[in-house]
Amino acid sequence: MDSKFSKKPLVFIDGSAGTTGLRINERLADRQDITQIRLTEELRKDPAARREALNSADIVFLCEYYDQISGELDAILRKTYPFVDKTWANVMAGNKLYSRYPILRSYQPVGNVFTYYVQVNDTILRVVGCHLTSTNNQSPDHRYTFEKRSDLQTLPTYFKNYIKAQKIRTREAAAVAGHIQSEPMPTIVLGDMNDFSGSPVLDTLQS
Repeated sequence: MDSKFSKKPLVFIDGSAGTTGLRINERLADRQDITQIRLTEELRKDPAARREALNSADIVFLCEYYDQISGELDAILRKTYPFVDKTWANVMAGNKLYSRYPILRSYQPVGNVFTYYVQVNDTILRVVGCHLTSTNNQSPDHRYTFEKRSDLQTLPTYFKNYIKAQKIRTREAAAVAGHIQSEPMPTIVLGDMNDFSGSPVLDTLQS
């Protein structure tokens, strides 16, 4: 972000205590150009407090937006965010972007990655929403999860799928990085990277 924006962007990381957060809060702690919305451990488990924090953000990007709960959430968010991306490919991919500011256009540069151009006052902000390839998608039935770790016979299968998926994610991350570098402008990258802090995927995005 630069000084063209009238205020510091508000950032709320929902799920920052687990893998979703990917230690993003720690990385943002020293940033002076943003304002972080933080919840105490007690409030983090309070649906009303999380809803209030979520509604305080300027832009919301959702992944795996499919079920009935998502529909209920949509009704809540539309009261706060007048601009919603309705691109067919984006919706079919299970992603959705809500914004307080007009969304000028969006397109899909690579895989399950969508770029949105948002008009924030007199500046155009590029928002890159990512949902990189999941390890689960490398299984024939797409249902292999960590819950199966108790079955030692499945561990080799899981790690084989993890390595395969991470290679795909790293290529996706490199494509995202190249996409961003090709057009210098204020940019936010967010979403579900499906990997951990310090992985080749996160290192590629941070380079």
